[in-house]
Amino acid sequence: MPPPLLDDRDYGPLLLTDENAPGVEVDIIFLHGLHGHRKDTWTYKDPDGTECFWPQDLLPKDLPNARIYSYGYDADVIKFFDGVAVVNLDQYAQTLCIQLSNIQQSIEKASAPELKAIFDDTAGLLFLGTPHAGSEHADFGSFFATLLKLFRRDVNTSPVKDLRVHNPNLQEAERRFTQLLAKRKELGDAIDVRCFCEGKAMNAITGFVVPTFSAIPPYYSDCMTMMRANHVEMTKFSGPDDSHYKDVLATLKKMIAAAKEHKSRDRNENAATKEAEPTQVHSVKHVGNNDRGASALYGSQTYSGDGNHIGNNNTFG
Repeated sequence: MPPPLLDDRDYGPLLLTDENAPGVEVDIIFLHGLHGHRKDTWTYKDPDGTECFWPQDLLPKDLPNARIYSYGYDADVIKFFDGVAVVNLDQYAQTLCIQLSNIQQSIEKASAPELKAIFDDTAGLLFLGTPHAGSEHADFGSFFATLLKLFRRDVNTSPVKDLRVHNPNLQEAERRFTQLLAKRKELGDAIDVRCFCEGKAMNAITGFVVPTFSAIPPYYSDCMTMMRANHVEMTKFSGPDDSHYKDVLATLKKMIAAAKEHKSRDRNENAATKEAEPTQVHSVKHVGNNDRGASALYGSQTYSGDGNHIGNNNTFG
């Protein structure tokens, strides 16, 4: 019997918190990887059938001022009973940013969505086993996908090829990403980057899916935390007492606190700058026709400008 097929309801942003909850201070977006799912990737399944979808079952209680989404996309490289999406990683990213900007527009009642606002408003990034430098398993996956394609299976090899070690597309994406991080840092508004790495191999044959050197962006080696879990386990937490959940929660709280402090500091600095701006005082000079002998005395005016009035003043008397 074929597996159940995904439909459009499995794709796009899924809101996990109360839409009308008051006091929202931060938005958290969960994004799965290849072969992932916006719910299954983050769901722990106990042998007795109990499930814990921790972004919804745990996180809202511990971060009550967060609005939380889980984003889904067609991440399957191979499908035996349905067609695959012929999309590359850049196109996935573009779609994600557009949909997030649409959400932002609807929340803030903006006139039009702006992709740049997503970059400007991003305060932190937390990576769980993300292959910044690729994965050797992508090399094998690309070979396997290409092999299946010979047998006329529906296969999209583009994403998995992009995740191969030393792939030029991945290297270019990482270069642009590093530049964006550097740009924000230069502006005094650095994006907080944290990485979690898998500390256990999948098995003796498979080994590590994403080795430590690949799980950390360049120049961010000091932001790494090792998990006692393999690549699949590291995104699934059994409950509030799960040590890995506690680690991720503590990291999120630190990132949120730092973002709030930075925002508060910027607000105070802007207010201080505004208060310190000198008030310009000018005596107004009238230039124009004053043909009835009137004295046009405007007095001492406080405003911003050059102190000149241009026009006709011929009605005083």
